[in-house]
Amino acid sequence: MKHPEEKINNRQLFSILFMVRSTVMMSILPVLTSADALQDAWVAAVISFFPVALLLYLICRTGQEYPDMTAVDYMQNLLGRWVGKLLSAFLIFVFLHMAAAESRIYSEVITTDFLTDTPLVFVLGTVVVLGSFAAHAGVEVIGRCADLLMPAFLLILLGSLLISVPHLPERLGNLEPALARGLGPPLRAAVVPTGAAARFLILTMLIRTLNQPRKALRTSMASFTMATIMLIIAAVVVVVVLGPHKGARTLFPFFTMIRTIHLSEFLERMEIFAIFAWAFGAFIGVSILLYCATKGLSQLLGLRTYRPLIGPVSLFVLTNANHTWRDLFQLRTFYHPDLYGPWVLLIFVLTVGLPYALHVLRGKGSDHVR
Repeated sequence: MKHPEEKINNRQLFSILFMVRSTVMMSILPVLTSADALQDAWVAAVISFFPVALLLYLICRTGQEYPDMTAVDYMQNLLGRWVGKLLSAFLIFVFLHMAAAESRIYSEVITTDFLTDTPLVFVLGTVVVLGSFAAHAGVEVIGRCADLLMPAFLLILLGSLLISVPHLPERLGNLEPALARGLGPPLRAAVVPTGAAARFLILTMLIRTLNQPRKALRTSMASFTMATIMLIIAAVVVVVVLGPHKGARTLFPFFTMIRTIHLSEFLERMEIFAIFAWAFGAFIGVSILLYCATKGLSQLLGLRTYRPLIGPVSLFVLTNANHTWRDLFQLRTFYHPDLYGPWVLLIFVLTVGLPYALHVLRGKGSDHVR
């Protein structure tokens, strides 16, 4: 089953994946705030690299074996029509849930720290509408937007970390003692950043759109490795500047860290630049998740195009983002390892592990489906 569509290049995929992953760092910095790793938050970032790398391998290997199919197609091929449709519907729901969470977290920080008199639903609506416009334009447009925004996104991230350098030497003691309580706390803190790799499930829909699908694994691993390095550095800098206990109690530790730094008497509130970077990342994240969800749903329903679904699906995301969580504190509770861990484990097993295992057991490859 072939579906003609737009193409993106691997550089654009690199930018999309990096921005989608790095917004996790810029929001709640889960290696520090989701558990009790404290000064060992950077260790949790290192630990999370290995299970996510395995996840990327499984996603890309399966996608490369079925280069003319999305997950909606090859799940039905491997699992049968009805079971495949059921798991495809579950994957689409995961895309929509992640889009709602992404929109809600960004809207909360805007209404909490900047536009305090603006209704939350207005900011949510703005985020979702902009994302829906990009999704309607297509994956090629989203790829070009990521390509365009990536340099500014990366420059702001690096700049936000570099301005803290003069404050680091005198506070390096905040990183001690390292691993004083063993590996238990870092392992618990690694659960949420590992689970946040569920955003990489967009690869199950995007590998087919690449002009060089055989390089999908290399591109994805390079992007993820770069994002992990940034996460490790951010964890170290935030812990050093804020201290492990204050950083763990803060809603948005990355922004709080930037806010505490004053370059001069008249140059303050530098976190506004980081907000712009987060806006870029949230825009790309919501856009690509809406695209993947509507594209998959159109295949599931047998429609010739996904674009008529953009409006209803965007309305669903907006409603979900506004009503699923009472406030930011309830949303953060969802990202607790005891709750979030089993949820993402179920997602990974059903949408990645099961198709890959069946592919291996059946011995099917790309030569069998062409």
